[in-house]
Amino acid sequence: MFSLLGMAEKLIAVGIETEVAIQLSVEKAASLVRANARDAIGNADNGYGWAPLAESTIADKERQGYTTPAPLLRTGELRDSIGITMGHHVAWVGSNNDKAVWHEFGTNRIPPRPFISKPAIESEELIHKIAVNTVGMALAGHRAGVGVLEVLEAIKTGVEYVNQKLDEAEEKR
Repeated sequence: MFSLLGMAEKLIAVGIETEVAIQLSVEKAASLVRANARDAIGNADNGYGWAPLAESTIADKERQGYTTPAPLLRTGELRDSIGITMGHHVAWVGSNNDKAVWHEFGTNRIPPRPFISKPAIESEELIHKIAVNTVGMALAGHRAGVGVLEVLEAIKTGVEYVNQKLDEAEEKR
């Protein structure tokens, strides 16, 4: 049976663990989308319904010694530019390479080959499962990634120490 203070500590711990779990879920989801986006590049059979490469593109790639058809892949620069930017309960998967926009959305000469949005959409069900499992474990009182009860105990011990030192200083006055 919990005391009122014990119950309050447990609720605080669950709240903190839930916060950590949400952030971990976002990180896991972003990592999944990033991995799938990277895997899509160079994979003609990725299932995203991309238009085939033009014969002139294939010929150019062959002439330069690159693997064909391998859509969007030459040097690996585009694939390697895919990164993650984390925020509070949010993540962005994208690229700072100008060619990423051209290929993701297409141009008047290049058909769209969405290598980030399609993997994100295709990952939606798994992302939901990640979130439900991670946050659900935290709500059930399991650790999401840190020992919150230990942190709370350390804080309580620290507060007690500070109060003791303040009392000692007051007595000396």
